[in-house]
Amino acid sequence: MTKLGTWLLVPLGVLLALLLAESIFRVSGIRFSSSFYQLDLQRGWSLRPGAEGWQSSEGEAFVKVNRDGMRDRDHAVAKPAGTFRVAILGDSFIEATQLDYEKSFVPQFERALGSCAALNGRRVEALNFGCQGYGTAQEFLTLEHAAWKYQPDAVVLVFFTGNDVYNNHRDLNPTNADAAPYFVLRDGRLALQKPFEGSKPPGGFVTGVRDAWAWLVNRSRVLQTVNEAYYNARRTEQRGGGARGKELFGDAYLDWLVYLPPQHGLMDEAWEVTEKALPFVRNHVERNGARFWLVTTSNAIQVHPDPVTRERFQKHYRIEDLFYPDKRIQAVAQRERIGATILAPAMSDAALTERTHFHGFGAARGVGHWNAEGHRFAAEKAAQDFCAALK
Repeated sequence: MTKLGTWLLVPLGVLLALLLAESIFRVSGIRFSSSFYQLDLQRGWSLRPGAEGWQSSEGEAFVKVNRDGMRDRDHAVAKPAGTFRVAILGDSFIEATQLDYEKSFVPQFERALGSCAALNGRRVEALNFGCQGYGTAQEFLTLEHAAWKYQPDAVVLVFFTGNDVYNNHRDLNPTNADAAPYFVLRDGRLALQKPFEGSKPPGGFVTGVRDAWAWLVNRSRVLQTVNEAYYNARRTEQRGGGARGKELFGDAYLDWLVYLPPQHGLMDEAWEVTEKALPFVRNHVERNGARFWLVTTSNAIQVHPDPVTRERFQKHYRIEDLFYPDKRIQAVAQRERIGATILAPAMSDAALTERTHFHGFGAARGVGHWNAEGHRFAAEKAAQDFCAALK
């Protein structure tokens, strides 16, 4: 055999091994999450239009992204007559890839608000603009660049107290910190810092390679396994927080720091930006002729049905009040006259009374994102409060 023939055997062997592994994975039912995201020069990243596949890193669901880059059904751009449209902004709690879409917040909010007498029979249409890892600046830019064309009558911003304060500061942000845009303070005033500021965004070749990889991942169980291993490592790293945050507060500061009054100037800045950003978004919405409503989510430990587990967590991190971030956001809402649903206290009472887990799936109940019960409770409570404000 020639040297050329010998060298050709190597890639042929690799290809046959991959095909065999692919067959074994498919027969065995082994699969991991597909790839749903793309580079976005306005927001850092966004959902890729038309992407679809399974998500199984937490819960399990078949995810479909519509033609406009939303985890949602397709919507006509022109608002139908007799329709009350609601644009819902948020992060992974609203994107909700952990469970079937119809069980998630947005469609359940749509159904719950549909019975609101104050709408005088208008049909409710809720649009999902959630995307994982987003902070308030990215949600504002989503409103500007994606949501307004749908002519919403109302905008609901869902704020996750567990990490949105961190997401609003580059030195604390655990999620693609260099790629994200931010609201920043300049001479005490709020300004918008564009994505990739201080770093070079990926060029066309890199973007093309990423898109090709995503296409392959969505069609190969073997590549899904490789992709899942990579992102599990990334999630572990991100869960520890940003480099500057870890330097100041230690590993896993995301688990506890938001429950305490600021211990450092970075947290002071993060809170100050957040407290200015929320009324800024509200004012922008109202100038465009729409109603604004704020919803704060729960964190898993706040609504854990076992009081001993909560007490142990508080004692370990020396936390006086698990609802510190919720009360602080509520104070901003009251001061700025922002209509709001502060979910965690009500969900906490229900969890203790009903012994219900609102977060987590399967063996991992009590941690992570909302499960179906969490989405149901949150959507119904937010719709009830918003309906009352419309009267």
